[in-house]
Amino acid sequence: MIDKFNFSKIDKDKSRQLINKTYESIISYGFSGYYYYHISSGKIHRHVDSRTQEWINTYRRNNYLLCDPVVLRCFSSTEPFTWAEAIAGIKLTRRQQELFRHAEDSGITAGFCIPIPLGALDFAVFGILGKAGPQFDAILQSKREILESLGHQFHQAINQHSRFRTH
Repeated sequence: MIDKFNFSKIDKDKSRQLINKTYESIISYGFSGYYYYHISSGKIHRHVDSRTQEWINTYRRNNYLLCDPVVLRCFSSTEPFTWAEAIAGIKLTRRQQELFRHAEDSGITAGFCIPIPLGALDFAVFGILGKAGPQFDAILQSKREILESLGHQFHQAINQHSRFRTH
């Protein structure tokens, strides 16, 4: 299972059990995957991501990190939020609309983010992926506290297994 994930600056051998167990939990709840990113000074420092390499390449090639409303919300929020909440009430730019079209084309239509503030320009985010709709909302509502705890535990464990530790 771990071979399906994309990584950077993560010790796969030390983290294998954590990554697989987390994925199994997320899938058992009815979600489609998860991601974990540590972003430092506007750049991806380390990550674990169950999305396809094609999606990761598209995201990076188009430099979506700089305009992604979900990422921008992580800079200013310490409270977990859904992707729908991140874009509610804002007018998306053409690039942001393009980002969401690419995400939808890749089967990514909903998410739940647990931001983990680490410093002025540093944060980690643990995100849950799924299909937008009433089922996603119902599962999220029933599992929200568990997911928040899982996100923080994942961050602590990955940090312990990393060569480049953060807070």
